Amino acid sequence: MKTRLLKFTSTCLFTLLSPYVKSAPVTITFQSTLQFDSTLIVAAGGQTVGDIFDAIYGVGTGASEQIGLSGSLTYEDSTPVFQQVVVSNDNAEGNFLAPITGLQLTIGGASVTANIASINANNDLSLLGIGLDEASAFPESCLDYIADCEADHPGLSITRTSNAAQLSNSMPSTGNARDTIVFGLGLTGIENNFSSAFNTGSLGLGNVFVDGFYLILQSNPNTQLWDDHTTLPDTNLAFDVSNFDIAEVGVIFNGDNISDFSTAGMLSTVPVPSAIWLFGSGIIGLAGLARRRSYN
Repeated sequence: MKTRLLKFTSTCLFTLLSPYVKSAPVTITFQSTLQFDSTLIVAAGGQTVGDIFDAIYGVGTGASEQIGLSGSLTYEDSTPVFQQVVVSNDNAEGNFLAPITGLQLTIGGASVTANIASINANNDLSLLGIGLDEASAFPESCLDYIADCEADHPGLSITRTSNAAQLSNSMPSTGNARDTIVFGLGLTGIENNFSSAFNTGSLGLGNVFVDGFYLILQSNPNTQLWDDHTTLPDTNLAFDVSNFDIAEVGVIFNGDNISDFSTAGMLSTVPVPSAIWLFGSGIIGLAGLARRRSYN
């Protein structure tokens, strides 16, 4: 059972671990206040997202429509490119399979660790897809639900993956070139892909677990974050927050007896001394990552 990503406002602190230090594994750390629609019905008995968070974190959490998130994501910069395209020097894209080697989250004070081996092993069940229609005059990539990719791009060659990164540089000839990087992990519907399950207790809906995570970063206009898209950035210098005007982090939840639901945010950057802060509001990107479906 899948739900659409929600619209909300979010406040986020986004920092780097050991900034400006070049390393083979690159680690990004982040903190965020994620918001959600407490009224979204996610169970056959009429229970809402607010009811779920009240059961997990205590009464009042649901009504607040926000939950704290902090964590770190580590990827290997040496992960080979899966597919790369260049279209009239106006668009370059590199797609990478299984680059993420670690993800640690703290959600509302509860620790969650991604089981990378399990996530990679459940590739065939993943709702993430990454692919390319090489026959098209304008090749397209996709990091989305498989069915949505195929519907939106007939003939697109899709490879299922539950661990992916996508780099792109769009339209440099317009004088408004932007680099974008998207990380996606999970969305296989397997409970043990992430270490912690949250019991709904007296609500009687069994366990709720983290099903997926994504991070989307888009540079300021005409800011090049890396030299090319044949490799992932090999230094966290590329993730200096002053380079970005959009940053979005999202966590998707699933459960034994509930629909998927998401907490996430689209953020803009405001750097301050000694720390790097992102503030903003907007609707969720990565359209189709989680499909909204309410019970009536």
